[in-house]
Amino acid sequence: MGLAIHYVDLLRWYTNKKVESVYAEMGTFEKDTKLEDNGMMLLRYERGIGNITVSWSAKGEISARVEVFGTEGSIISSGHGHTFSPTLVFSDKGYGYVAEKTELSRGWTFPVHSKIEQLPYTEETKHFVECMLEDKKPLVDGEEGKRDLEVVLAAYESVREGRPIKL
Repeated sequence: MGLAIHYVDLLRWYTNKKVESVYAEMGTFEKDTKLEDNGMMLLRYERGIGNITVSWSAKGEISARVEVFGTEGSIISSGHGHTFSPTLVFSDKGYGYVAEKTELSRGWTFPVHSKIEQLPYTEETKHFVECMLEDKKPLVDGEEGKRDLEVVLAAYESVREGRPIKL
C-alpha cells in the first residue's frame, strides 16, 4: 500500500475532509516479494466515501484508481505509470473552472489538468530540489504527509484485524 499514500493525499485534496475510518484488503498475488502487490482502501468521510485501488502487478505499468462519492458530487481518476487519465467529475451545483471557453460545470465533466497534475512526480521532485537549493518553504509541510501516513497505517491495521479502523 506504499503506492497508495499518494492517492490518499489526492483524495484528501479533492474532498478537503478528514478521513473518519479506513477498511482495507491487500495481498501479494504475483510479485516475488514480502510486500503486497495489490490493495484496496475504502475511506469513510463525514458525508461521503472514497475508494483507492492500487496494483504493482497490473499488466502494463503501475495502476491506480481513486473514486470519491459525496453528497455534492463524485470524482473518478485513474492512472497508469506516472500519469493520470482525465478526471471525471459529477456536480449538481457546478464547481468552477473546467476548461477554456467552457462555462458549464454541472453534470459529468472532464476538467483540464494542470502540468503538475499530469506529471506529479516530475514537478514534486523539481519543487523538492528548489526548496533544498534555495532554502524555500515547501508547498506541503510534514503535517500533511503525517495525516496521509496515518490513513495508510490504519489500512494495514484494518487488514490485520479484518475490520474498519476509526481515526
